[in-house]
Amino acid sequence: MESVEESITILSRREGFDYEFVPPLDPKYECAICLLGLRPPIQTTCGHRFCKDCIFNCMSESSSRCPVDNTPLTEADLFPDSCAEREILQLSVKCPNHGLGCRRTVDLVYIEHHTQACSFQPVMCPNECSATVLRKEVEQHLSSECVLRVKKCALCEQPFTFNQEQLHLLSCVRVTVPCEMCGAMMPRGEVAGHMTETCPKVVVACTFAEHGCHHKMTRADLSQHMSQATQLHLQVGKHYDVC
Repeated sequence: MESVEESITILSRREGFDYEFVPPLDPKYECAICLLGLRPPIQTTCGHRFCKDCIFNCMSESSSRCPVDNTPLTEADLFPDSCAEREILQLSVKCPNHGLGCRRTVDLVYIEHHTQACSFQPVMCPNECSATVLRKEVEQHLSSECVLRVKKCALCEQPFTFNQEQLHLLSCVRVTVPCEMCGAMMPRGEVAGHMTETCPKVVVACTFAEHGCHHKMTRADLSQHMSQATQLHLQVGKHYDVC
């Protein structure tokens, strides 16, 4: 089975018609240069047919002679073969996406219209994530595969793209994290308040610091300090009152 990239290459070629004809293409409709279906057919005065671009490129890149029989040619010796063009456009071809699963066979004249709606046509992700998927799989890709699909955090309901999920979790205020001082678990958004108000391991100043007590201890030891340093606090308090 062809890859998506190979199918895109087939559609983008600008030489003759590179499709699988059903039945196989009659040699009289093949370009003698690119060996593909004539697009559009140009006939020479010496009786040979070529794609328009093929014969003009050939004449500009080498001597102006027929690639088949070496007859000298000028532009005046080339003319459109409208009859052959009509006949070619009425021939049946397989969808260029048949290698990807499409089973349609359509007249060549309608093939571009078909590929524009073909469920097996490779298309770029609408989110521009660089992925190429089949048209029929776009919805599934957008809902469960695209790295740029938008998700909502189950904890804080903030939106982010799928490829940014881990980055979001590193800053989400609702993710449970440990206090770096005491190890207590809590939402990240509550850590700052916990450190300021309740964490027992944070070093704090004595309640009488502004009155002259310079002792510092963990918040867990503050009550013990207050009960054991009553006399000290009375002394520093009197000192400040006198001052």
